[in-house]
Amino acid sequence: MSLEEVKYKSLRAMRPEATEAEQDLAKDMIEATRLEAVENIQRYQAKTKKWRDRKVKLKHIEPGHFVLRRITNADTVGKLQSKWDGPFLVKASNRMGSFRLEDMYGKEVPRSWNINDLRRYYP
Repeated sequence: MSLEEVKYKSLRAMRPEATEAEQDLAKDMIEATRLEAVENIQRYQAKTKKWRDRKVKLKHIEPGHFVLRRITNADTVGKLQSKWDGPFLVKASNRMGSFRLEDMYGKEVPRSWNINDLRRYYP
């Protein structure tokens, strides 16, 4: 308690000190509120994940599959032109969802491509 609180008789200064039992009860109430908040957050995250997973379409692409790749600047493509380029052969998978491609002549495409920019092609 500061000197100003005593001098101006603040509510904190006028109130008698809480007993140890009251302090323990207050700590327990704070902990219960915190645990309830954590449960609410977990419930919200589970509902959000369930909603999102319902909307996601899984793509199954492996090395050896033929794919089309999305044209990177689709704004310059006219409405009657294709927004997909290819087909390409998936050469390797660097990590989950990232693929190295090669064209139909066996020449490797310079960079890796994310699964979101690829679409399976069935010749």
